[in-house]
Parts: sequence; C-alpha cells; structure tokens
Amino acid sequence: MRTFSVNFMVRPSKVNKQGVAPIEATIIVDNERTIVQLQRKVEPTKFDTKKQLVKGKGEDTKDTNEYLSLMKAKFYEAQTSLIKLDLAVTAQSVKDMFLGKIKGNQCTLFELYDEHNQDVLKQVQAGNLVMTSYDKHIVAYRYLKLYLQENFGRKDIGLPEINASFVQGFFTFLLGKMQNNSAIQNIKKFKKIINLALANNYIQVNPFLTVKYRTQKIEVDYLTESELEVLIHKDLGTDRLSKIRDVFVFNCFTGLAFTDAKTLTKDDFVTDNDGNKWIKKTRQKTNVMCKIPLLPVAEQLLERYDYKLPFPSNQKMNSYLKEIAAICGIKKELHTHIARHTAATLFLNNGLSIESTASILGHTNTKQTQHYAKLLDNTVMKQTSKIATKYKSI
Repeated sequence: MRTFSVNFMVRPSKVNKQGVAPIEATIIVDNERTIVQLQRKVEPTKFDTKKQLVKGKGEDTKDTNEYLSLMKAKFYEAQTSLIKLDLAVTAQSVKDMFLGKIKGNQCTLFELYDEHNQDVLKQVQAGNLVMTSYDKHIVAYRYLKLYLQENFGRKDIGLPEINASFVQGFFTFLLGKMQNNSAIQNIKKFKKIINLALANNYIQVNPFLTVKYRTQKIEVDYLTESELEVLIHKDLGTDRLSKIRDVFVFNCFTGLAFTDAKTLTKDDFVTDNDGNKWIKKTRQKTNVMCKIPLLPVAEQLLERYDYKLPFPSNQKMNSYLKEIAAICGIKKELHTHIARHTAATLFLNNGLSIESTASILGHTNTKQTQHYAKLLDNTVMKQTSKIATKYKSI
C-alpha cells in the first residue's frame, strides 16, 4: 500500500513587499513529492506548521483555514479518483488530477484498444480486411496485458501515463518472449493504438519519439532439391511422421502457407478447358487469389488422403518436423514456412519467371518474391556456363 499525505507550508523566502507569502501544498506519495501553490497568502509567522493552520481568530483567518480544509479534501478526492480510474497514484498524477489536467472520463489504453479491435473485426466481416489482421492485433493486445500485469500489477493504464520508458519496457519484455522481428511486429501494433490516441487528443506527446528499434535481416532458409529428394524417399519408421512429411512436401510443391493449405476444400481445385488442374485459393493473410498448377507430386499426395490431408496444429507440425530433419540428416531447423520458401526456390530454379512465381505465391509484387527466391549455386553455374561456352575467348 502506497503512503499518501498532503502538508501545507509557507516559505519565508517567498515573502513579497506586503510581507506575505503563498501557502504551498506538498503532495507526498511514498518518497516522491511535488508542490502546488495555493490561492492564499499569509505572513509566515502566522502559520502553524504543526497544526497546519493559520494562527489567530479574525474572519480572514477563519476563511483561510476553511479554504485549507477544503483543499486538503480535494487532494484526497483527486487520489481517490485516480484509484477509481485505475490510474497510477503518484505525486505528479495527484497534482494533475487536482489541477484538472486529468479528466474523469479519460480513455484508458485497453478501452481504446478494445474499440480499435471491434472496428477491425467489423472491417473483416465486411470483407475489407483479412482475419489475420485482427488476429495479429489480438496477439499484441494479450502481450500488452501480460506486460502491464507482470510489471505494474495492473489491468489497465491511462493513456497519459504511457511514456517512452513504458514503450521501451514493453519492447524489452517482448524480446524476452520472441525474436527481434516478431517483437517489432507487436510493438508496431501498439504504436498504431498510440497514433489513435494522438489523433483523438487523448495524449499530446508521442511516447514513441525517442524509442528506437531496427528490423534484423534474416536469411531465408529452404530445402535444396537434393534435401527434398531425401525427405520424400526416406523411411521415417512411423505413420505419424510419414503423414507430417506428406503435408510438408505437399506445401513444397504448391507454395501454400500452412493456414491456406489446411483450409483447402474440393471447391479450391479446378480443371481448365485444356484438362490442366489448378488450385485456386484466396490467401487468408492478404486476401489475394493464388492460381497454382497442381503438380503430380501434390496430386498424388491429395489422392493418398482422399483430398483431406492430415494437418495437425502448426505447433505440433513444427515439433514433428524437427524429428524428421534429424532422421533425414537435414542440418536445418525445419518449420512449416520453410515449405513455402522451398516452393519459391524450386519454381525459380526450374525455369519459372519471377512474375509467374509471384502469381503462384499470391504476392502482389515481385519484390516480395525475391525475398523468398534464392537460386542454388549449381543453377547459377549451369546458366552462366552457356555464356562461358559461347564466349570462350576474346
């Protein structure tokens, strides 16, 4: 329980030409203190510091003492208001509440975040946003809740209380839970809420102004064609791992993200007038339509399971993929998204253009595709050898 008190004083050093000085209120919360100058002045010798009263019996003295009693009550009222609003009680916040700088109807962080998330959900329902947009905000929302609870013992916080220290603390908290780039994705969601608070004049100072963070460049990992061959033909010894391998390989030959592949239905498979089979699927992440040629390997896997591939949860799949990598002697940390990386590389290395690969992956531009695409060294050498053969000397 934090200690709270208000003491009045009159400092002789503040005496004016009329011989009086303003009465000051010192607000004390634990070891923090701040001063508020009140609208009354008295002679320093007439103020009783112990009794916290002006000495004397005149009408002015009575009026001043009643004023001091009222002011003390207002300071305690300010403290109570902060508690009711679930705002931090500090010497400064009591002063701000007393002076009217904090409004009783002030919006809190999670009130604003709840309002924002409801708006996002409505946009999803209207078809203007994809569900993953909402899901990502829910993740950031939950981490903020956890940060506030673990570090401040609170369920909510007033928007004016959020400063650079709070933002930096949240980023540090996230780094303890996840990789740098994932932490940045969550801090950006929080920043959007702060921008909303600024736009609505709930706060006047941007707490993100002095906070710095930088995305780390991550090398895209993928399976080489030789590693993919080993994976396809390796005897894994158990039905459980064989099913996981089949799901992973299917994604390697379609480029589908885990979530999109898991939600495939028979309606997503079409045959054109020339008899070519395709997967037509709208990506959950971007709401962009993918048109993917159904390659023989992928089709055989679908037929093996009557078009109902045995998808586990993403977490379980990643866990099983680690076992599979060990059995196959693959010195890479396999996870579901590596299948998509592998597909991009496989398509490009076998002659598909950047534009065609982008279309299959559901990218809106080729810059995104280049992030995934890593040509194997032997492919590069094979392509450049044609030039070397043609131009042997000068």
